[in-house]
Amino acid sequence: MFISIIIMNFRRARENINRNDNQAIFSFIFDRFIRWTGFKKPTQEEIYLERDTMMRPEYFDPIEDFPKRIDQLLDVINRVCLIY
Repeated sequence: MFISIIIMNFRRARENINRNDNQAIFSFIFDRFIRWTGFKKPTQEEIYLERDTMMRPEYFDPIEDFPKRIDQLLDVINRVCLIY
């Protein structure tokens, strides 16, 4: 029964996959393989784009954190006012 459930879900997944997705996945894997083998050297723009993608989580925009900081400030002010 367990195997039949797995097979049934694989069939559903195969039916739901869009051909464009398959082509995009194949082209991504093929491009990585070509780079890995050394047949194609990445352009300077591709290198910058890849580095930017890797470092994007490290970017910090202070305005995104502003509402959270204001809430923290108001919470501290309320605590101080309740103490005195």
